[in-house]
Amino acid sequence: MKFKLTILLLTLIGLLIVQPLKAAENTLRIEQEGKLLVPQEKANEVWQWLRKNYIDNHEVLNRLDPTLTVYANEENFRDNYFDTPTLQLLNKQNSVRHRQRENLTNPEDRKSGRELVQIKLSNISDNQLNRGEYKFEVDLAKGPAPDKNLLVGIIKKGNQRDDFISRLMELNIKPDSLRPILIVNDFRQRIYFEKDSKPYISISFDQVTVKRWWAKVQFTEIEPELNEITYTDNDEAGRKEMERINREIIASIKQQFPEIVTDLAPKYNKAFNGLEKKIPGLRWLIRWGLL
Repeated sequence: MKFKLTILLLTLIGLLIVQPLKAAENTLRIEQEGKLLVPQEKANEVWQWLRKNYIDNHEVLNRLDPTLTVYANEENFRDNYFDTPTLQLLNKQNSVRHRQRENLTNPEDRKSGRELVQIKLSNISDNQLNRGEYKFEVDLAKGPAPDKNLLVGIIKKGNQRDDFISRLMELNIKPDSLRPILIVNDFRQRIYFEKDSKPYISISFDQVTVKRWWAKVQFTEIEPELNEITYTDNDEAGRKEMERINREIIASIKQQFPEIVTDLAPKYNKAFNGLEKKIPGLRWLIRWGLL
Protein backbone atom coordinates (compact mmCIF):
# COMPACT_ATOMS: atom_id res chain seq x y z
CA MET A 1 0.00 0.00 0.00
CA LYS A 2 2.81 2.40 0.96
CA PHE A 3 4.60 1.48 -2.26
CA LYS A 4 1.52 2.37 -4.34
CA LEU A 5 1.08 5.65 -2.52
CA THR A 6 4.72 6.50 -3.13
CA ILE A 7 4.38 5.77 -6.85
CA LEU A 8 1.21 7.89 -7.02
CA LEU A 9 2.90 10.76 -5.20
CA LEU A 10 5.93 10.67 -7.49
CA THR A 11 3.66 10.62 -10.55
CA LEU A 12 1.77 13.68 -9.35
CA ILE A 13 5.00 15.52 -8.65
CA GLY A 14 6.25 14.60 -12.12
CA LEU A 15 3.12 16.00 -13.70
CA LEU A 16 3.44 19.24 -11.76
CA ILE A 17 7.04 19.61 -12.89
CA VAL A 18 6.51 18.71 -16.54
CA GLN A 19 3.32 20.67 -17.19
CA PRO A 20 4.71 24.17 -16.57
CA LEU A 21 7.68 23.39 -18.82
CA LYS A 22 5.34 22.51 -21.67
CA ALA A 23 3.27 25.64 -21.17
CA ALA A 24 6.42 27.77 -21.22
CA GLU A 25 7.50 26.54 -24.65
CA ASN A 26 5.54 29.35 -26.32
CA THR A 27 7.71 32.21 -25.11
CA LEU A 28 7.57 35.83 -26.19
CA ARG A 29 9.61 36.46 -29.32
CA ILE A 30 11.06 39.93 -29.74
CA GLU A 31 11.04 41.37 -33.24
CA GLN A 32 12.48 44.71 -34.22
CA GLU A 33 11.07 46.25 -37.36
CA GLY A 34 10.99 49.65 -38.94
CA LYS A 35 7.81 50.66 -40.76
CA LEU A 36 8.22 52.97 -43.71
CA LEU A 37 5.15 54.22 -45.58
CA VAL A 38 5.64 54.40 -49.35
CA PRO A 39 3.59 56.73 -51.62
CA GLN A 40 1.46 54.48 -53.81
CA GLU A 41 2.65 56.11 -57.03
CA LYS A 42 6.27 55.33 -56.07
CA ALA A 43 5.75 51.66 -55.20
CA ASN A 44 7.24 50.08 -58.34
CA GLU A 45 10.21 52.46 -58.44
CA VAL A 46 11.03 51.81 -54.79
CA TRP A 47 10.91 48.02 -55.15
CA GLN A 48 13.17 48.08 -58.21
CA TRP A 49 15.69 50.17 -56.26
CA LEU A 50 15.59 47.78 -53.29
CA ARG A 51 16.34 44.82 -55.54
CA LYS A 52 19.15 46.64 -57.35
CA ASN A 53 20.70 48.02 -54.15
CA TYR A 54 20.59 44.95 -51.91
CA ILE A 55 20.60 41.97 -54.30
CA ASP A 56 22.56 43.14 -57.33
CA ASN A 57 25.00 45.52 -55.64
CA HIS A 58 27.58 43.39 -53.83
CA GLU A 59 29.47 46.46 -52.61
CA VAL A 60 26.48 47.50 -50.49
CA LEU A 61 26.16 44.00 -49.04
CA ASN A 62 29.89 43.87 -48.23
CA ARG A 63 29.69 47.23 -46.50
CA LEU A 64 26.84 46.06 -44.28
CA ASP A 65 28.52 42.74 -43.45
CA PRO A 66 30.68 40.72 -45.86
CA THR A 67 29.49 37.44 -44.34
CA LEU A 68 25.85 38.03 -45.33
CA THR A 69 24.14 36.24 -48.21
CA VAL A 70 20.92 37.42 -49.82
CA TYR A 71 17.93 36.17 -51.82
CA ALA A 72 14.33 37.26 -52.56
CA ASN A 73 10.85 35.69 -52.36
CA GLU A 74 7.29 36.63 -53.24
CA GLU A 75 4.42 35.58 -50.98
CA ASN A 76 0.72 36.16 -50.45
CA PHE A 77 -0.62 36.59 -46.92
CA ARG A 78 -4.23 36.58 -45.80
CA ASP A 79 -4.54 37.93 -42.25
CA ASN A 80 -7.92 37.76 -40.51
CA TYR A 81 -7.81 40.20 -37.55
CA PHE A 82 -9.94 39.58 -34.47
CA ASP A 83 -10.89 42.00 -31.72
CA THR A 84 -13.48 42.65 -29.04
CA PRO A 85 -16.61 44.77 -29.70
CA THR A 86 -14.90 47.71 -27.97
CA LEU A 87 -11.69 47.19 -30.00
CA GLN A 88 -9.47 46.67 -26.98
CA LEU A 89 -6.59 45.38 -29.11
CA LEU A 90 -6.78 48.13 -31.73
CA ASN A 91 -6.83 50.85 -29.09
CA LYS A 92 -3.49 49.64 -27.67
CA GLN A 93 -1.92 48.89 -31.07
CA ASN A 94 -1.94 45.17 -30.30
CA SER A 95 -3.50 42.53 -32.51
CA VAL A 96 -4.67 38.93 -32.76
CA ARG A 97 -4.78 37.41 -36.21
CA HIS A 98 -5.24 34.16 -38.09
CA ARG A 99 -2.59 34.07 -40.82
CA GLN A 100 -2.55 32.04 -44.02
CA ARG A 101 0.46 32.25 -46.33
CA GLU A 102 1.45 31.09 -49.80
CA ASN A 103 4.99 31.19 -51.14
CA LEU A 104 4.72 32.13 -54.82
CA THR A 105 8.45 31.76 -55.49
CA ASN A 106 8.89 28.42 -53.77
CA PRO A 107 5.59 26.55 -53.22
CA GLU A 108 7.55 23.67 -51.66
CA ASP A 109 8.82 25.88 -48.84
CA ARG A 110 7.90 24.38 -45.46
CA LYS A 111 5.99 27.52 -44.46
CA SER A 112 3.94 27.74 -47.65
CA GLY A 113 0.34 26.79 -46.93
CA ARG A 114 0.93 26.93 -43.19
CA GLU A 115 -1.62 28.59 -40.94
CA LEU A 116 -1.08 30.00 -37.48
CA VAL A 117 -2.59 32.36 -34.95
CA GLN A 118 -0.47 35.25 -33.67
CA ILE A 119 -0.68 37.69 -30.80
CA LYS A 120 1.29 40.86 -31.62
CA LEU A 121 2.19 43.28 -28.83
CA SER A 122 3.39 46.89 -28.94
CA ASN A 123 5.07 48.92 -26.18
CA ILE A 124 7.09 46.03 -24.80
CA SER A 125 10.23 48.12 -24.24
CA ASP A 126 11.66 51.63 -24.49
CA ASN A 127 12.63 50.91 -28.10
CA GLN A 128 9.63 51.82 -30.27
CA LEU A 129 10.80 49.44 -33.00
CA ASN A 130 10.48 46.41 -30.72
CA ARG A 131 7.32 44.32 -30.83
CA GLY A 132 6.46 41.07 -29.09
CA GLU A 133 4.93 38.04 -30.72
CA TYR A 134 3.38 34.76 -29.62
CA LYS A 135 2.67 32.07 -32.23
CA PHE A 136 0.13 29.26 -31.94
CA GLU A 137 -0.31 26.20 -34.13
CA VAL A 138 -3.55 25.76 -36.07
CA ASP A 139 -5.22 22.36 -36.37
CA LEU A 140 -8.12 22.29 -38.83
CA ALA A 141 -8.31 18.51 -39.10
CA LYS A 142 -11.56 18.29 -37.11
CA GLY A 143 -12.78 21.83 -37.57
CA PRO A 144 -13.44 24.32 -34.74
CA ALA A 145 -14.43 22.80 -31.43
CA PRO A 146 -18.20 23.20 -30.93
CA ASP A 147 -17.73 24.69 -27.45
CA LYS A 148 -15.16 27.27 -28.55
CA ASN A 149 -15.43 30.44 -30.61
CA LEU A 150 -14.18 30.57 -34.19
CA LEU A 151 -10.60 31.56 -33.34
CA VAL A 152 -9.92 29.54 -30.17
CA GLY A 153 -11.43 26.45 -31.78
CA ILE A 154 -8.90 26.26 -34.61
CA ILE A 155 -5.86 26.37 -32.30
CA LYS A 156 -4.25 23.01 -31.59
CA LYS A 157 -5.73 21.44 -28.46
CA GLY A 158 -3.66 21.10 -25.32
CA ASN A 159 -0.85 23.45 -24.32
CA GLN A 160 -1.18 25.58 -27.45
CA ARG A 161 -4.84 26.38 -26.87
CA ASP A 162 -4.47 26.74 -23.10
CA ASP A 163 -1.53 29.11 -23.50
CA PHE A 164 -3.42 31.21 -26.05
CA ILE A 165 -6.30 31.65 -23.62
CA SER A 166 -3.88 32.52 -20.80
CA ARG A 167 -2.13 35.17 -22.93
CA LEU A 168 -5.46 36.76 -23.79
CA MET A 169 -6.50 36.84 -20.15
CA GLU A 170 -3.23 38.63 -19.34
CA LEU A 171 -4.39 41.33 -21.76
CA ASN A 172 -7.83 41.42 -20.09
CA ILE A 173 -9.36 39.92 -23.22
CA LYS A 174 -12.10 37.33 -22.85
CA PRO A 175 -11.48 34.68 -25.54
CA ASP A 176 -15.17 34.29 -26.36
CA SER A 177 -15.47 38.04 -26.95
CA LEU A 178 -13.22 37.97 -30.01
CA ARG A 179 -14.87 38.42 -33.38
CA PRO A 180 -13.48 38.92 -36.93
CA ILE A 181 -13.02 42.62 -37.71
CA LEU A 182 -11.23 42.84 -41.05
CA ILE A 183 -9.12 40.85 -43.50
CA VAL A 184 -5.80 42.18 -44.76
CA ASN A 185 -4.48 40.79 -48.04
CA ASP A 186 -0.76 41.37 -48.37
CA PHE A 187 1.36 40.75 -51.48
CA ARG A 188 4.85 40.62 -50.01
CA GLN A 189 8.12 40.88 -51.89
CA ARG A 190 10.87 40.22 -49.40
CA ILE A 191 14.66 40.36 -49.43
CA TYR A 192 16.23 37.90 -46.99
CA PHE A 193 19.68 38.35 -45.48
CA GLU A 194 21.26 35.23 -43.97
CA LYS A 195 24.32 34.84 -41.75
CA ASP A 196 25.93 31.42 -41.30
CA SER A 197 23.00 29.98 -43.32
CA LYS A 198 20.50 31.25 -40.75
CA PRO A 199 17.83 33.97 -41.12
CA TYR A 200 19.24 37.30 -39.96
CA ILE A 201 17.47 40.37 -41.35
CA SER A 202 14.78 40.90 -43.97
CA ILE A 203 13.31 43.79 -45.93
CA SER A 204 9.61 43.25 -46.59
CA PHE A 205 7.92 45.28 -49.33
CA ASP A 206 4.22 44.90 -48.56
CA GLN A 207 1.40 45.97 -50.88
CA VAL A 208 -1.71 45.80 -48.73
CA THR A 209 -5.37 45.70 -49.74
CA VAL A 210 -8.36 45.79 -47.37
CA LYS A 211 -12.02 45.67 -48.41
CA ARG A 212 -15.15 46.00 -46.29
CA TRP A 213 -18.56 46.59 -47.85
CA TRP A 214 -18.02 49.33 -50.47
CA ALA A 215 -14.81 50.61 -48.90
CA LYS A 216 -11.37 49.71 -50.23
CA VAL A 217 -8.06 50.72 -48.66
CA GLN A 218 -4.61 50.24 -50.17
CA PHE A 219 -1.19 51.16 -48.86
CA THR A 220 2.42 50.09 -49.33
CA GLU A 221 5.01 49.84 -46.61
CA ILE A 222 8.57 48.63 -46.14
CA GLU A 223 9.50 46.67 -43.03
CA PRO A 224 13.24 46.26 -42.43
CA GLU A 225 13.05 43.60 -39.73
CA LEU A 226 15.45 41.66 -37.54
CA ASN A 227 14.68 37.95 -37.49
CA GLU A 228 12.86 37.47 -34.20
CA ILE A 229 14.41 34.09 -33.38
CA THR A 230 17.99 35.17 -34.11
CA TYR A 231 17.47 38.48 -32.33
CA THR A 232 15.81 36.93 -29.28
CA ASP A 233 18.48 34.23 -28.93
CA ASN A 234 21.45 36.55 -29.53
CA ASP A 235 23.66 38.11 -26.88
CA GLU A 236 23.85 41.87 -26.32
CA ALA A 237 26.73 42.39 -28.75
CA GLY A 238 24.97 40.34 -31.42
CA ARG A 239 21.75 42.30 -31.01
CA LYS A 240 23.57 45.62 -31.28
CA GLU A 241 25.20 44.51 -34.53
CA MET A 242 21.84 43.51 -35.98
CA GLU A 243 20.39 46.86 -34.90
CA ARG A 244 23.28 48.72 -36.55
CA ILE A 245 22.68 47.05 -39.91
CA ASN A 246 18.93 47.68 -39.65
CA ARG A 247 19.53 51.38 -38.94
CA GLU A 248 21.81 51.65 -41.96
CA ILE A 249 19.20 50.03 -44.21
CA ILE A 250 16.47 52.42 -43.01
CA ALA A 251 18.76 55.45 -43.41
CA SER A 252 19.71 54.42 -46.98
CA ILE A 253 16.07 54.00 -48.02
CA LYS A 254 15.09 57.39 -46.61
CA GLN A 255 18.08 59.08 -48.19
CA GLN A 256 17.18 57.68 -51.61
CA PHE A 257 13.45 58.45 -51.21
CA PRO A 258 12.89 61.46 -48.91
CA GLU A 259 9.13 61.18 -49.46
CA ILE A 260 9.08 57.87 -47.58
CA VAL A 261 8.12 58.47 -43.95
CA THR A 262 8.26 56.40 -40.79
CA ASP A 263 4.84 55.22 -39.61
CA LEU A 264 5.12 52.69 -36.78
CA ALA A 265 1.39 51.99 -36.61
CA PRO A 266 0.74 48.24 -37.12
CA LYS A 267 -0.98 47.09 -40.31
CA TYR A 268 -4.17 46.42 -38.33
CA ASN A 269 -4.34 50.05 -37.22
CA LYS A 270 -3.45 51.43 -40.65
CA ALA A 271 -6.11 49.28 -42.30
CA PHE A 272 -8.78 50.08 -39.73
CA ASN A 273 -8.05 53.82 -39.80
CA GLY A 274 -8.37 53.80 -43.59
CA LEU A 275 -11.72 52.01 -43.45
CA GLU A 276 -12.97 54.32 -40.71
CA LYS A 277 -12.53 57.30 -43.03
CA LYS A 278 -14.79 55.64 -45.62
CA ILE A 279 -17.41 53.91 -43.45
CA PRO A 280 -19.22 56.37 -41.15
CA GLY A 281 -19.78 55.05 -37.63
CA LEU A 282 -17.52 52.04 -38.14
CA ARG A 283 -16.74 51.64 -34.43
CA TRP A 284 -20.41 51.92 -33.50
CA LEU A 285 -21.35 49.29 -36.11
CA ILE A 286 -18.75 46.88 -34.71
CA ARG A 287 -19.73 47.54 -31.08
CA TRP A 288 -23.34 46.63 -31.71
CA GLY A 289 -22.59 43.65 -33.94
CA LEU A 290 -23.84 45.22 -37.15
CA LEU A 291 -20.57 44.70 -38.99
